[in-house]
Amino acid sequence: MSLTRFCIRYRTYFLIILAELTTAIYMSATSSDLVKLATVYISLKESRRTLRGRCPFHRDAGESLMISPEKNIFKCFGCGKEGGPAEFKLAMEQLIKS
Repeated sequence: MSLTRFCIRYRTYFLIILAELTTAIYMSATSSDLVKLATVYISLKESRRTLRGRCPFHRDAGESLMISPEKNIFKCFGCGKEGGPAEFKLAMEQLIKS
């Protein structure tokens, strides 16, 4: 069997497996605990119902990053980045690569 025939025959299987892996990775990232994920990269301080820290996405003199453990979301009032665990992890990976 030639490589072309092999690729055509198994293309559908490959796409199905790729879709399943992408879904599994996204689900594990969105169901993870944002506080545990963030404390790997930054230190956090308690502030009423939220946690505060220095935003790793821009040069931050103060503590403009807020994390809500109840809602599992973050928001930086300095640069405007916000989201859940998946967005935080993706932004950190992009920051590390550059």
